Amino acid sequence: MLKIDILTIFPELVESIIRYGAIKYAVTAGKAEIRVIDIRKFCDDKNRNVDDSPYGGGGGMVIKAEPLFKAIASSREVSVEKLLKKPPSNIVYFSPAGRKMTSKITKEYSEKRRITLICGRYEDIDNRVREKVVSDEISIGDYVVSGGELPGCIFIDSILRNIKGVLGNESSAQNDSFEAGLLDFPHYTRPAEVYGLKVPDVILSGDHKKIDRYRKTDQLKTTLQRRRDLVEYEKLDKEQKKQYIDWYSKQKPRIDSKLYVTLLHYPVYDRLKKTIVTSVTNLDIHDICRSSATFDVKKYYISNPIETQRNLVKRVCHFWTEGYGSTYHENRNVALEKVSVATDFKEVVDSIKKEEKEKPIIIGTSAKICTDTKKFMSFEAARKLISSRRPVLIVFGTGWGLADSVTDRCDFILEPINGANHFNHLSVRSAAAIILDRLTINNYTENLQGGNSYGKGN
Repeated sequence: MLKIDILTIFPELVESIIRYGAIKYAVTAGKAEIRVIDIRKFCDDKNRNVDDSPYGGGGGMVIKAEPLFKAIASSREVSVEKLLKKPPSNIVYFSPAGRKMTSKITKEYSEKRRITLICGRYEDIDNRVREKVVSDEISIGDYVVSGGELPGCIFIDSILRNIKGVLGNESSAQNDSFEAGLLDFPHYTRPAEVYGLKVPDVILSGDHKKIDRYRKTDQLKTTLQRRRDLVEYEKLDKEQKKQYIDWYSKQKPRIDSKLYVTLLHYPVYDRLKKTIVTSVTNLDIHDICRSSATFDVKKYYISNPIETQRNLVKRVCHFWTEGYGSTYHENRNVALEKVSVATDFKEVVDSIKKEEKEKPIIIGTSAKICTDTKKFMSFEAARKLISSRRPVLIVFGTGWGLADSVTDRCDFILEPINGANHFNHLSVRSAAAIILDRLTINNYTENLQGGNSYGKGN
């Protein structure tokens, strides 16, 4: 039997909820024992004041530490002194700062023997309780509710559904959303037609193999449309894997941006921080233009003040777009058509301004973190900016990085690439590919298209 204590200053609210559904069935079946403990009963003053104003000022009230410690100690049938000396496990506090509740978490808690849940109110509980005895903090989502009672009841309901014998039909839990890593399939009941709306024929066929396949197909389809992040390809069956690959092959780019890239060969630094001009390499042309084509960059500018270097870029591009190279490599010309040659940084900015009828927002890149809080920009903020469809120019430097005269003209400096450790000495071609991948939604945040939220220092 799982024993659950829920500590609250509003016991009637909790008691009104736990009298129904899976929670009631679990208690009736002897699978769980739930006690609702009123924190106010552990206040010593005659008015049973459970809260007080916060030290340091600020709005709102804070639930006091002393009655909470006493309530938790009572829940675990120990003295406060013993509680503080050796806090027991599985004491949960519901907080926006907690880890987000998932089916996996509630399954883990369904296997515990005893849980104590703390329902906060007002601004918070005294932090000494959190630091000393709380073993886990749980959030039910990225929003705020008035207290922990509703999250606590949601948490309990989800836990108890996982205990064998609580639900009337054991297959109900197995078919729930998230259980197989997919959302649930659609459900229908009698009559077979309502106001001209019919139940799919396959559901009425009586062929359970066909019905099962139909449901699995619909599960994957719905999950891919609404919560692609849930899909784990390795856990799909053979038919679902074929369906996933077919769906993936038909996907269109999920971003329509006005993103531009430039690679500056001047002004950049050498290792002694002297301003120099670097030479264009064949890899500078081919690798970054292919990354630009892959991540839907509108134009890739190669900037070099030396005419012979610019002519070299033009000859290479001509070979692959109009010359012999275009006859035997069907994709390379698509990438090389993204390339444009410029004399300097100003020419790049002016060209984009002419194309877009407004000056682009300029984001510089560096292997070192920008310490200017007004200019520092996170990948998340940059993604939102790009998805707002304002023209954006990402600036990459050769040599040992962009000169200060360039970074001074940038509106923002992007956060550096953090890998598995602190080693950060990538080639500019590798860095460009990684940064473009992180900035163009493909493997990061969905549904940003149309957003317009960005800011300095985000």
